Amino acid sequence: MGWMKERPDNDHYDVALLGVWFGANYGSQLNGYSVYRLLKDMGKSVLMIQKINAIPDDREINGTHNCHFMETFYPSCDISPVYRSDQLPELNKYCDTFMTGSDQIWQYKVNSYFNMAFWLGFVDDDKRKISFGTSFGHAEDITPKDMQREGRRLFRRFQAISVREDSGVDLCDRIYGVRARTVIEPVFCVDRSVFDELAAASEIEEGEPYILSYILDPSPQKRDLLLAYGELTGKKVINMLDGQPSTFDRNTRALDLPHTMPGIGAEDMLKLYQGADFVITDSFHGTAFSLIYEKPFLAVGNGIRGYSRFEDLLGRFGLTDRLVYDRDLDHFSATEAFLQPPDYQKVGATIAQAREDSLQWLSEALEAPVTEKSAVAFVDVTHNMDKAMCMGCGACVSACPTDALALEPDATGFFRSVVDYDRCVECSACTKLCPANQLPPTNNTTSPTCHEFVSSDKKVLRSSSSGGIFTTMAREVFKQGGVVFGAAWTDDLAVEHIAIESERELHKLQKSKYVQSYSGSIFRSVRSYLDEGRLVLFSGTPCQTAGLRAFLKRDYENLVIVDILCGNAPSTMFFKKYVDQAFDGNAASYEFRYKDDEFTWSCSHMKVGLKSGDTIVVSGERQDDYQRVFHNHAMCAVHCEKCRYQSLPRFGDLTIGDFWGIERREPDLDVKDGVSLVLCNSEKGTAFYDSLPAEAARVNKMVPLEWMGGNGHSLAGGKNWGSPTRDLFIDAIQRMPFREAVDFALKPNHGHYRAQYERSNAFLQYDANMLHFRFEPDIWEEIVREGRTHLIVKEGKWSLGHYARLPLAKALEKGKRYSLCVRFRIKSSPTLKNGQGPDLGSARYCSW
Repeated sequence: MGWMKERPDNDHYDVALLGVWFGANYGSQLNGYSVYRLLKDMGKSVLMIQKINAIPDDREINGTHNCHFMETFYPSCDISPVYRSDQLPELNKYCDTFMTGSDQIWQYKVNSYFNMAFWLGFVDDDKRKISFGTSFGHAEDITPKDMQREGRRLFRRFQAISVREDSGVDLCDRIYGVRARTVIEPVFCVDRSVFDELAAASEIEEGEPYILSYILDPSPQKRDLLLAYGELTGKKVINMLDGQPSTFDRNTRALDLPHTMPGIGAEDMLKLYQGADFVITDSFHGTAFSLIYEKPFLAVGNGIRGYSRFEDLLGRFGLTDRLVYDRDLDHFSATEAFLQPPDYQKVGATIAQAREDSLQWLSEALEAPVTEKSAVAFVDVTHNMDKAMCMGCGACVSACPTDALALEPDATGFFRSVVDYDRCVECSACTKLCPANQLPPTNNTTSPTCHEFVSSDKKVLRSSSSGGIFTTMAREVFKQGGVVFGAAWTDDLAVEHIAIESERELHKLQKSKYVQSYSGSIFRSVRSYLDEGRLVLFSGTPCQTAGLRAFLKRDYENLVIVDILCGNAPSTMFFKKYVDQAFDGNAASYEFRYKDDEFTWSCSHMKVGLKSGDTIVVSGERQDDYQRVFHNHAMCAVHCEKCRYQSLPRFGDLTIGDFWGIERREPDLDVKDGVSLVLCNSEKGTAFYDSLPAEAARVNKMVPLEWMGGNGHSLAGGKNWGSPTRDLFIDAIQRMPFREAVDFALKPNHGHYRAQYERSNAFLQYDANMLHFRFEPDIWEEIVREGRTHLIVKEGKWSLGHYARLPLAKALEKGKRYSLCVRFRIKSSPTLKNGQGPDLGSARYCSW
């Protein structure tokens, strides 16, 4: 066999290719063969590096189907001998360029098996080093920290790096400090005729219509899925397993289905794809070949091998609706919808463009000069920080001198900064001002004055979320010929920061908007108006105001910065998924915190304008899923939970928001139309606030700072929080409609109830293993013993008003009467009187 020779057949090769192309996995074989054909078509001589450290009786290089593939489709002169890791430097004598790629060879488990050879540490400095379409396999890198440091050094020796998934770009950026480009999976870079040529060598013949399954990791749920589609279509299901001989017997037993193909090769796999009527696969490359052969298909996201690869691949083509995750198969039903093919004209156009871009990148990489200066490393820019802490303030975007930065939504819709490395000149301007790296300086006080404010203008109160302070301040700015910046709705119900110059535009900025605002390069506009000498009022979230201060680098006397009391700002993706589903795509406008004669000051009423001209008012969490998940803080991003910009001193000259709870401090205060809280954080902020016309306020009163309580998490000890169910919601919202994602995260048992509940007329059937109370964990402790739930009040927490809620098994039906009888025991503190019964004493229980 060619790979058992002692040295390469030729003395010179243009490219040495390292990967797992020799493996028994069909996808790895075809991936490697595709790269080989690309290089040959470019006129390059290629040396395929055989399995490193292989021993003579290694099954993977002796007698398996992949060996037959190599002998049939590769010239023997293009396959190297087997090298030990310590012998790899010898290859420098034969090859000019060393290329890693493709497949998951930078996944630590794979790379470490080959002594990290895929980092090309053995290659001389004067040789070209390229990564083409390499994958980390998962969205996170599991390489140990000490090894990552070595990888960071070795990656900087590359002349060009491309990866297969966007998550790989992030890992190269964030972990290894190098710039990478995304290219499409190499099997898409060759013409389909290449695979047809391979398939022509297969002797498999199937005379009847069939469904093809390609399952790498069988499970009972996947088996049930195959049976369901076989029954739905009435067609035979032909089953392919992973090509690894070591797993075939085990996987065959696990799948336990007829028509399971034994000992087939990659050419046979392609032949089966050619003739299939429908494909079901949990393989990344199985999904890719479904697209190449334009088949109706259902992809099963394979958690063992990395969900991010499936999400990235299908996301390119807008086909994530064809993806069901293996963890969700218990609740998945076979439907005919997947039996219809996608729009393959559109898919084909996407492939053609991506192929052109990828081949252009490869052609340029193969000619990249080898110099002492790294071609891929970048200096310490903001993109080396923890991506989760980027709050999308836009300071770096506005500051970048080459417009190399932009705000783009991540997988969950939050705006974060991304870099265009072709434009980046590594000036570090972004790093030096990023508030997430270092807070900007401020002279604001840690002891601001606190005020309650209510406008004297009824119309202003109705058009404001609380007491009308923002409108009052904006009017004063307009009187002085100034400009006001704030968050406004766009036509498609997103939120962005804009500038307005007259009161007739003020309605755009009024009212709360519980959605992250896109700021883009708005800070440049702020500076432009300031440089003209105009008075500017900028309002935004605490992180946005910190970003503005960082960008401006100095204080302006004609600038008043106003930050808001902020809980968290959910992403546009969350809101759009909600509003599209809740109103069937018919919403034309949306108003948080609606007020009129009936609906007074609260956070519960939302007014929705429909495209028909009608309006709807939804109130409270029972009617509105967005409120339900917002108030639970399940949409609270990590950067909001760990906010560094809310505590004192704040970054706004003034802070405004709702003065929740003020009625408990001042029972005689009329609060039905709302009360604003104002903090004066600087001398300039105090002077501006004091300059507001006295007649504009019905109430304007300084009150103790501690009255603000937890509003805005500003006082000592205050801290934002993320719901314990946040990760569940963030995971679910990326693959489910909004309502289902909320149920998945917030309801017991992920919103799925046992069939007995559906069959029964009882609206509440308690099962301690399924239904759980919702309660404040610092007050209550929940213990389940022998199928019974015990809620125990923690020591010293006895107080009236603390309650726990038990969800119903079913929704109540309008018009029906229900009765509920509950038996429970109560233990109270001897110092408290229970309003519904006698003092029970600290050691006494009773049943009701």
